[in-house]
Amino acid sequence: MSEVLDPAFFVNHQFAGKILMACISPLFPIIIVSNALLILIVYRNHRLRTPTNAIVASLAFSNLVDALIGLPLYTYGVVFKIEEACTADGDTLYHLPLQITAGVSFLHIVALTADRCIAVTKPLRYVQIVTLKRIAIVLGSFWILSALLNNVRFIDLFKDLQTNTTIPDHNTTICGMPYSGSTTLTFGWIVLCVIVVLMVVLPVTNISLLRIAMKQARKIAIQREVMRVQQNQPPPQDDRLKAFKTILLIVSLFIIFSFPFPLYLVLRLTTYVSPLTFMVCTHFFLVWHTIGLIVHPLLYGFRDRAFRIGFQNILRQCRATQ
Repeated sequence: MSEVLDPAFFVNHQFAGKILMACISPLFPIIIVSNALLILIVYRNHRLRTPTNAIVASLAFSNLVDALIGLPLYTYGVVFKIEEACTADGDTLYHLPLQITAGVSFLHIVALTADRCIAVTKPLRYVQIVTLKRIAIVLGSFWILSALLNNVRFIDLFKDLQTNTTIPDHNTTICGMPYSGSTTLTFGWIVLCVIVVLMVVLPVTNISLLRIAMKQARKIAIQREVMRVQQNQPPPQDDRLKAFKTILLIVSLFIIFSFPFPLYLVLRLTTYVSPLTFMVCTHFFLVWHTIGLIVHPLLYGFRDRAFRIGFQNILRQCRATQ
């Protein structure tokens, strides 16, 4: 189903996009600075160089690449290259970096859940199982896997377009058409199923892990209270339970900020989307995704004492050098 191309639509789309860019542009420096500080704190503080914090710092690096490359290209594509999106099933090369970083970030959330699962179920063997070397290999494989999957998606998409016997008319638009091509449809449904399953499994798993961690924390608290009475000294502080709560918050917020994508994917796989709806969805996704990139470092900055102290030390050093 094609619609007559209305030049006013593209003019209004670009006007709305420019306003949108003016609104979200001030957020870009916040994303870059906050995520860069998070990486710097983990790098400079040896106590924070744990496998869990390595995943956290890698997630911040993914957000940093997203803010420096993915979001600017995606914004340029959806605002100034809407005609290309309307003749390529809604995806262009401008979207590729953002899709790669989004896939990497999602895999990091899976890695954080797996890390906490091992910490709860096998606490005595955690140090032997989860090492920084193994974490580095896993995190590197995330980038390779996401890049390969997204490149295969675009290669198949271009093949579908090249093998199409009908040449698109410049006076028509297929912005709202469902994804076409057997390979594109199959890939889309697979991605949708995987995302939906993970969005359900990840929060449920983290809630279950938090309940187990709370039971373990109560037992440890009782033992430490006994030791405190016997040795007449205050027990050492245990921040593991708070770390579990922080990870649960990160996973939950990531799911919330990622939830619009599978809904939009369902629409593109199953039904016709009007050009206006297409514009609204792309702009909403852009704003929602941009806000989500700020949440991760700020959450650690407010909740984790070691990270909070690291932020304060860096600020003091910056003031001292001025």
